Order: sequence, then C-alpha cells, then structure tokens
Amino acid sequence: MKKYALLLAMVFSVPAFADSALCDGNLQQLNDFLKTASTNASGVKVNVVHEYIAKAEAAKKTGDYQECVNQSSQALRVIKKPANR
Repeated sequence: MKKYALLLAMVFSVPAFADSALCDGNLQQLNDFLKTASTNASGVKVNVVHEYIAKAEAAKKTGDYQECVNQSSQALRVIKKPANR
C-alpha cells in the first residue's frame, strides 16, 4: 500500500516540477532578451515585457508556477511578434 501511495505522490508532483522548470526557463530567456536589447530601449514592447516579467516573478514568489508560466509565456509572445503587428 505504501508503494502505491509513493507512486501516486511522484506522479502528481511531476507537473508542479515541470511548471517550475518552465517558469525558470522562460524567465531566463526573458532576462537574456533584456540583456541583449539596447540599453536605451524603451519602446512599448520592452515596457510590456517588463510588466509580464514582474507579474511572473511575483507569481513565482507565491509558488504559483502555472501563473508564472502564463505570464512569462505572454512576454515571450510579445518578443517574438513582429514589430508591425
């Protein structure tokens, strides 16, 4: 019985770990983008990215990794979207 309980605990803990890793990976990509962006960059895109990063980091601090992934993924979409759209 203990084996099954341990197995169930492992299965249900994997998604939380995956969200944590994805959150960290997305935030790293965003920080890399900001480091390579012009130091004087201040356009709407950079401001929006900063807002999403702040929301993602706040969610991460509270342990809400799903929200961190959502916010950081939105920021990555903004970065990858062409400038004229």
